[in-house]
Amino acid sequence: MDANGYRTRAANTAPTYGAGSSYNLVGSTQATYLGSVDPLTGQPSGLGVIGTNVQRGLSNSATTPNNDPAAFDQVGKVSLGGIEISDDGKYLFVMNLYDRKLYRLTLNDPFNPTSVTAVIAYSLPTQNCNSGVLRPFALKYYNNKIYVGAVCSGENGGSNTVGGSTDLYAFVFEMTDPKGTATFNSTPIINQALNYAKDAAINWTGPYGLQWYPWTKNTADVLGPDPNFTYPTPMFTDIEFNSRGDMVMAIADRSGYQKSPSNNNNLSGGSTDFYNAGGDIRAQ
Repeated sequence: MDANGYRTRAANTAPTYGAGSSYNLVGSTQATYLGSVDPLTGQPSGLGVIGTNVQRGLSNSATTPNNDPAAFDQVGKVSLGGIEISDDGKYLFVMNLYDRKLYRLTLNDPFNPTSVTAVIAYSLPTQNCNSGVLRPFALKYYNNKIYVGAVCSGENGGSNTVGGSTDLYAFVFEMTDPKGTATFNSTPIINQALNYAKDAAINWTGPYGLQWYPWTKNTADVLGPDPNFTYPTPMFTDIEFNSRGDMVMAIADRSGYQKSPSNNNNLSGGSTDFYNAGGDIRAQ
């Protein structure tokens, strides 16, 4: 995608990776991105700058605690989301998290693809997200239709009250004739407020994580008894259909990708905590 001009990250004119170049630390709990505004995102180009493992200071051991300041808020905003292939093997569908568009790639050979012969991008239907951004990820090809799952993230100061007002919503958009004219229905087939009470992420004390919270870029946004924390934030990562044709929706905890079961709890410093992810499964 990137090599052929369909960017999933910043352009090569963006700042190089690093503190003071692509990002700045705000204390030990937040990072802000630097660089000129990228027209694909409306955000500083530093948001899309992905450092190498060496630049990010990541160990060769997956179990060594680390700090990864720029990557924390890149989760769900950079690179690729869901990937699906049509039933005849001719088309590969890819969700680009960076520009938030769906791409259809025509494969040169459905049985042994080695290249792409055409690429078309499709914008999702316009959806108003108060205090947030429409963030797609999930993708499913089913019965000659494409289904896209997305959330209103609430990431710009949004709120969510169980049984009350909310800025957090989950949507499913339906594309008809994806191998032909490929058109999105203007209205989502599912529009679900995420202001419901959910199962706890921590239940041996508390309990904690009984609801969804807006997307956050601040490592201090946590609940629970130190060093066991949670702070479920919704990322709509998968759609499947069961044998009866019921839609099953996987809503992952974005914070679980930002943190880990045993890692440094902030963007600098060495204190370790234990994050407990709190995702959910919904059926329609």
